[in-house]
Amino acid sequence: QEIVTTLIEGKVKIELSGNDESISLSRILSPDDQATVNRAESDIVISQVITSQYTSWIDGKFEFNNADLETVMKRLARWYDFEYEFINIQAKEFHFSARINNTESISTILEMLELTTDVKFELKENTIVVI
Repeated sequence: QEIVTTLIEGKVKIELSGNDESISLSRILSPDDQATVNRAESDIVISQVITSQYTSWIDGKFEFNNADLETVMKRLARWYDFEYEFINIQAKEFHFSARINNTESISTILEMLELTTDVKFELKENTIVVI
């Protein structure tokens, strides 16, 4: 239900329109803006971000700046193609800052995360379980 767009340079116009023509929103993004379009709520929210956190993969890196573990797992899962689940729900709120090569194995990255806080990971088939 959400679409996220992050702008590095230039300008881009984001538009949201509904089926009944009564819903029509548009916003202009400038560099370092991120738009989150929520179709269910018919809303566009724009925030300022550090774009390198969203584009570091181009340079072969993952960059996290005080990112919660749920955000970290979402990005890693997309890159390494795995599912994840949280048994330890409180771990979702753990925060991490790091710049990691995206050529590292997922096991090495998870070991690094385990060393920095009180979180553990288990692999069950193609699912990484946060315990």
